[in-house]
Amino acid sequence: MRYTREDTMIAKMETPKPMRRDVYDLIGELGGMQPQERRIRAMQDLEALGDLRAVSVLIETLRDADPEIRKHSAKALIAFRSVRSVDALIETLMNGDEWWITRRYAALALGRIQGYRATAALARYQNEAVPGGRAAPEEARTP
Repeated sequence: MRYTREDTMIAKMETPKPMRRDVYDLIGELGGMQPQERRIRAMQDLEALGDLRAVSVLIETLRDADPEIRKHSAKALIAFRSVRSVDALIETLMNGDEWWITRRYAALALGRIQGYRATAALARYQNEAVPGGRAAPEEARTP
């Protein structure tokens, strides 16, 4: 079967994308009572939206009891480059989250934010002997 330009356009229109008006619904789905998969999907949608109203709740989920939620929260914060998240990202990086990938995402987010506190934390982290922590600060410097 050969697809036409019209078929492609229809497929694009039918693909559901989060809308700006949904940001509060997505934030509401990050509550601890939701299933893990739903919370992760909400974080991914908030990241795709890029709405800065999501930063505060992503900072909260960075301290969640579930390591998978913390990982996705740190990953989502990379896209926002929000100075408000610096303290929580530094805490995640320096206190040694149990998952190295979460620390890596925190380092990448700090590298994207730049700023004195973010780069100072990356330098401290790079100099400390934290398992799994040496690769991320170098990568964090790439745009």
